[in-house]
Amino acid sequence: MTGDFELTFFLEVSDTNYSSRYQLFSVSLWALIILLFVIFVSTVDYTFHDPDSQLYSKLGQELSAQPLKSWVAPRWVAYSGVEAYFREHPAGAIWVNAALIRIGVPDRQAAATSNLLYFLVAFLFVFKIGRYCKDSQTGWGMVWASFLIPISFQYIVRGNLEPPLTMAAVLGMYGIMRAHEKFGFKLLFAVALVVAVFFKGLQGGYVGLVGGLFWLLVERDRQRFYTLLSSAVALIVVMLLYEWIYHFQTGEEFWLYNFRTQAVAAVQTNAILQKPYNLIWYLARALFFALPWSIFLIAGLRNAKERAVFPNDKRWFWIMSSAAALILIMSLFDRRADRYIFTSYYLIAMGGGWYMTERFSNVKKWVSANPYKLQICFALSILVAAMLKVIISMNFYSNIQFWRN
Repeated sequence: MTGDFELTFFLEVSDTNYSSRYQLFSVSLWALIILLFVIFVSTVDYTFHDPDSQLYSKLGQELSAQPLKSWVAPRWVAYSGVEAYFREHPAGAIWVNAALIRIGVPDRQAAATSNLLYFLVAFLFVFKIGRYCKDSQTGWGMVWASFLIPISFQYIVRGNLEPPLTMAAVLGMYGIMRAHEKFGFKLLFAVALVVAVFFKGLQGGYVGLVGGLFWLLVERDRQRFYTLLSSAVALIVVMLLYEWIYHFQTGEEFWLYNFRTQAVAAVQTNAILQKPYNLIWYLARALFFALPWSIFLIAGLRNAKERAVFPNDKRWFWIMSSAAALILIMSLFDRRADRYIFTSYYLIAMGGGWYMTERFSNVKKWVSANPYKLQICFALSILVAAMLKVIISMNFYSNIQFWRN
């Protein structure tokens, strides 16, 4: 366990020279993986099939050709067919796609590239969470578990808002865990909260909820309480500043319109019986899209009363509680979609990876391999999974679904 704000890639060592060499190796490896991915999707001229990815890709391409001052308020052709300012969601995803195009990423592949980057950053900090909580083996177990779930394959090449929200949630988790150490970790949590809201709007507040659960369930100290409070204040200040700039440029409001639109769309009925059905529906999603770790965790419950089965760490319970909180919250709304609890799938996988690594010696042994070889294997696995997803989607659009309504 380290105490500074280093950027060590999938490693925990005390040898500074070895760590420096490994850092260079890691940066080079992942730069190569990203480059190969961009070359591949550009060569096959991959295009999205789902409407959300198509929309954010298209808006990013259009915005990249416009002056920076117009980036504050992107425009689109609304569902009504009338051109208007895009206020259904904040423009975080559109800004990133447009910025990537500006620095040279092929315009039609910018959204797929940004999506891959969100996944890579999320996996890196999943590892850091596991390493900080216990050791590098636990970190690797959580990373592989997060990668080896059905939803990863479905979303590894997409342009939706859920991967960046999950990335922000993982960043926020790591930041709040270490907020008592240095200002940099407090800042990391605040940035994660702001990023989540500017990508996903009202649902981005989930990062703040996860931080609050940590304070409530794990460590009730002043440092983390002040981190939560100051981050909320910082978010409000940034939102008000954006609102002022947006209104000055367009003469229209943004946040109130956005929150009102999302809330009205999500709450369409007061039918009491609908809520338990929503909960069952989302629990079924969590069971399926977090396979096989969801099954392993359920199987572990059978012996939990007889002996200690799950990791004896409040932070493990916090991770699982955060997954449950999102499922419960989304079940209160009337709109349902697999992606609405996207982050929960990864939190369940993280908990499952931690559990499997601690419970089974063979898993522990496998993730204790040479870090160079282990990271190469993981990097190639991501690249192959992305390429397979592209190839399959080009031949027939595959969207894993069951029990639609």
